[in-house]
Amino acid sequence: MLNRERRSEGVAAMRRALEAFAALRVQRSAIVGFNTFALLNVGTDEVRHSAFLAWLLDPSAGHGQGDLFLEALLATCRPPIDLVLPEQVHVQTEFAGVESIVDIVIYEAGVFVIYIENKTVSPHMPDQHDREFRDLNRLGQTLDVPPEARYAIYLTPQGRWAAGDSAAHWRHLAYRELGAAFDALLPEITEAKTRYLVQDWLDTVIGFAGTWRRMMMTGLSPESLLVAEHWNTIQDIIRAKDALDRELTEMLFSIQTDLEAEDWWDEDWQFRRYKNQIYIYNIHWLNPKEWAVVYMGVYSFSAAHALEPGAPPQFYVRVRDGYAALNQTLLERTRAAGHTVSEGHRHFIRRDLQTCAAERQAAESYLESVRQQIVELFRQYATLMLRFDETIREYSAVKDIDMTADGRPQTADDQPPMEDGPLTADG
Repeated sequence: MLNRERRSEGVAAMRRALEAFAALRVQRSAIVGFNTFALLNVGTDEVRHSAFLAWLLDPSAGHGQGDLFLEALLATCRPPIDLVLPEQVHVQTEFAGVESIVDIVIYEAGVFVIYIENKTVSPHMPDQHDREFRDLNRLGQTLDVPPEARYAIYLTPQGRWAAGDSAAHWRHLAYRELGAAFDALLPEITEAKTRYLVQDWLDTVIGFAGTWRRMMMTGLSPESLLVAEHWNTIQDIIRAKDALDRELTEMLFSIQTDLEAEDWWDEDWQFRRYKNQIYIYNIHWLNPKEWAVVYMGVYSFSAAHALEPGAPPQFYVRVRDGYAALNQTLLERTRAAGHTVSEGHRHFIRRDLQTCAAERQAAESYLESVRQQIVELFRQYATLMLRFDETIREYSAVKDIDMTADGRPQTADDQPPMEDGPLTADG
């Protein structure tokens, strides 16, 4: 009885703290006033941030500032790009290559080409940087751009490094550093409308990148004072968030029971768990090294993804690197069977999982709803892959396939974990 009363008091304290923060947000919004990007609900939407950045980086765009922003970006990335810009520069968004779609490409035939991969909150996809770098070089060859004038930039809130075999070829750029560079340009912007737009964008970026602006500190902000006032309760909220992550992971792991009750499961399927991920594979689809050649699963199943509409948890079906011909065969057959596929990806099937609206009623029904979706996706694509069993077995049996699609040696990183991982909320 006493524990129940203490829990009830703790929940009430958390509600009061959250209400205080919500009231402060309304108050601060009224003070800040109109913001173009807030009105359009841009938030952390990578596509819309990429579109605005591309507009700024295009010297011939309607902002009227020439190459002011592009020069600042080139000087701010690490290491900086020392490039004499030609009179004409081409800028495109969502540029499709053979293996990837990059957020922004900037180029001039025979002179240079720049790839910018933009991430606001979502993680990079497996092999993404390697695929994009190969496409960058393909485009560079097509445009007759020398290798030393082909540049790859990875833009993230804190300036994360790229991953994969091509990581050393990628420059990194933090939104915080780019924001500081553009903030310093504000007095130089001659068009008032452009200056207001850039100011609004910088205020929006601070929301997910953190502030870069130096101010005379005369006291703590209202938000910091609220944190101090509700410190113990905020610690309870953090612990409650961690518990939510654990509960989501436990639900995901418990799907093993649902799958084992399926008729198709008796066709020699195996279940594996790893951190906040699960995947399954068929024991007849192991290569001579006992690595799964085709497998399917769910990743990024955590509160940050389940409650963030821009980066939902993902279901996938994947063909291991080194089996490009099998990947193409399954892709074509899957499409012929009426399913949407992902061209140029080893995850040749990718499906967004449901997200949960940030309200109690939606949360109460979320687990059962997303559980049904996950089980149905496994059922749908496991039975589909079983129709291609003979083909997959033929490729699995080949002993000398140990190279990835571009000819590099296959590594352990290409292999999914083959043991159960710990129950954790880590991604």
